[in-house]
Amino acid sequence: MFVAIKIEVRHAQTALTALPGLLELFKTYDTRVSFAFAMQPFAGGFLSGLLAGRAAKERQALCLAVKEAGHELGVLGYDADEWAKSASQRDARWVEKQMRLATHVYQELTATMPLFFSAPDGQMNAETSVLEQQHGFVYASDTRGKTPFIPLSPAGESGCIQIPVSLPTIDEMLPQEAVTADNVHEHIYMESQYPSPYGHVFAFDADRHGKTMLPFLEKMLVMWRGSQREIGPLQSIYDSLKRQSLPKCYIAWEVIAGRHTPLAVQGPLAG
Repeated sequence: MFVAIKIEVRHAQTALTALPGLLELFKTYDTRVSFAFAMQPFAGGFLSGLLAGRAAKERQALCLAVKEAGHELGVLGYDADEWAKSASQRDARWVEKQMRLATHVYQELTATMPLFFSAPDGQMNAETSVLEQQHGFVYASDTRGKTPFIPLSPAGESGCIQIPVSLPTIDEMLPQEAVTADNVHEHIYMESQYPSPYGHVFAFDADRHGKTMLPFLEKMLVMWRGSQREIGPLQSIYDSLKRQSLPKCYIAWEVIAGRHTPLAVQGPLAG
């Protein structure tokens, strides 16, 4: 079975302090994964036509180092903190602007279009999935769910396929009974044993855990490899999909175990 790893990076400080260790870990295990970056910390002076300082250049260099190491690079919105706080209550104009800014910075930085979008903290509004298609995203990993699907919302059907996160995060597991920082890897590994037709997706919050939980991530790599799991980026799941056989599902809201606020989930089948 396949496991896709998605590393989420919101802040400039994370890029400067946690990314080098993450890249070295994946290099050691010859593993390619997906990184989703909020684009605001990497904007530098792109939006004003100027290059803004040494710190911005360092962040941009690290962002490019991800692609140069063979990893997939996607978009975690533009201002990820503001998105996580308010996207579900914002209108289509606000979401469209955030996507436009994010794709602009990404294109200026890499000279390519991003393939995937990841909604910060699993927050969406009714128009998000349709706007993802309009901005050229091929697939997204915004939701929680069991299997890839064609998303439906009040705004209509989107051609931007959802590849949902299927495994619980560290922060969702730690409040569970008998789960500790020392054994959380065992519990997430057990969750990954449940069959899934296209494999599983695991999201890792680099801002919260990029430095302190590297040993956890290394244990996950060792355990998955030891059980003959293939590890890779979201694009590998996308490339394996047969679009005509994907279910069409509504996007719903749910408070899942280990969280106190609702997030977007794979909802009921259409029809």
